[in-house]
Amino acid sequence: MPICGGMAVPRPVLLALLGVLLLVATFSATRASREDSVSSDSAAQTQPANPKKQSVQQPAAKPDKAATAPRRHAAGARQQQARSARRERAASAAKPAAVARAVGRGKVVVLAFFQPGADDRASAAAVADLRGRHMAVVVTDRIGNVARYGPMVEGIGITQAPAIVIVDRQRRARLIEGYVDPETLAQEVSDVRG
Repeated sequence: MPICGGMAVPRPVLLALLGVLLLVATFSATRASREDSVSSDSAAQTQPANPKKQSVQQPAAKPDKAATAPRRHAAGARQQQARSARRERAASAAKPAAVARAVGRGKVVVLAFFQPGADDRASAAAVADLRGRHMAVVVTDRIGNVARYGPMVEGIGITQAPAIVIVDRQRRARLIEGYVDPETLAQEVSDVRG
């Protein structure tokens, strides 16, 4: 170790200090360059007060199609769901009126109430088969909408789904609850028609 007027610093300590100084310098340099790039990005995103200068200085950035596509798709899906819900509400409100008109005209009406389930799907297929035969006016609805039909189904005593109400020409109603196969349902309607 050289002897100078002051105290000598061991070599490992000097290397450690030099390493720390190097790390600080590197950190400061990378941070400054990162801040420069962030400030240039934010400057590019801000719009100048005069729109004429914008076209001279820098063209406006175009929106990223990949980023806006999911938002447009989600908004479109929400709008589609809202339209579908409105149509369903309008159709549900129109169904009791259609049933009342058909009964008033002395037609045989098959009013079927369903909810999600295996028996309901099978009975819905039987009811759909009636539509193809033109044996009666066929209306289907959710079991939760029974109250909308008021006096037409009030005294019948619907307690479960699927529930099928067959109204004859004299406005007498017959209730079938639970699963019913297409042939049995067609025979029931045929018997009511006379």
